[in-house]
Formats: sequence, structure tokens, C-alpha cells
Amino acid sequence: MVTAIALLGEYLDNRQTITELGLSAIGSAELKASIHDLINTCLLSYVLYGFTVWTKNFQSVSKVKPMIKRHQKTDY
Repeated sequence: MVTAIALLGEYLDNRQTITELGLSAIGSAELKASIHDLINTCLLSYVLYGFTVWTKNFQSVSKVKPMIKRHQKTDY
């Protein structure tokens, strides 16, 4: 989701150039700036996702206890 929003933002940044001159009109400087922006926008999200998947750093330490205790039925 973050990557899609970042790509949309980069399109909106370069929309005037793309609509007037086409996609091939984007120069090397604009392309490098767009890639730099994409990396800056998405890197933290991917790093945090990687930490949650591949490490135990963001895992719950204690088990959640139910707020209501359920009693077992006893037949008398």
C-alpha cells in the first residue's frame, strides 16, 4: 500500500512533464530524484515489516488473558 501511494505521488510530481512531453522526457536528474523519494518513503515500512516477520522484537511478551473467566459445566 505504501509503495502504491508513493508511486502515485511521484506520478503527480512529474505529471506536467509526462502529459506535455511524454514519459521519455523525464531526464536523468528527475528520475534519480524520483527513485530517491521512493526509497525514502518506502524504506522504513519495509524495514519494520521485515523486523516483525523475521525477528521476535515486536512479538507479544505476555499472553493475553481473557477478561471473563468461563466456568466449566458440572453435572450434579
